[in-house]
Amino acid sequence: MAVQDLWAANALWPGQAIVARLRQQVRDLRQVLMVEDYDPEQPSVKQMPAAIVLLYGLSPRVARDVYTQPPNCDHDWMVALAVRSARADADADSTEVGVLMPKVVSALHGWSPAESGRRFLWNTGPRPAFGRNASYYPLIFSIREVMA
Repeated sequence: MAVQDLWAANALWPGQAIVARLRQQVRDLRQVLMVEDYDPEQPSVKQMPAAIVLLYGLSPRVARDVYTQPPNCDHDWMVALAVRSARADADADSTEVGVLMPKVVSALHGWSPAESGRRFLWNTGPRPAFGRNASYYPLIFSIREVMA
């Protein structure tokens, strides 16, 4: 399926592709979830370490001329690595996530979902969030899509 057809069928298709890739490539993750599978009422993800995948932003790449064809759009996807925060060993979080980060980056940076022909690129993301039950380490991966 061409990338234009993927966009037309489901503009958010890269999220499921990321989930499948991480489940296949990063065996140390106990859960890989799309954000809609995560229960915000819970204080943290049930099984950790985990990865939560969500759309971080869409950036249309069109010239000032509205007739530029075909339009392109950069998809920015966040992979938030979740690890437990309440540990006897204060360095346990950083050790666990420090082992996971290179595996996630290796699985996604430069990877091209078979159906798209485009590659994901690792980008600058937001700062980690340190919580009482869990800490989240966000990684951003971008892919450019032809929308029409």
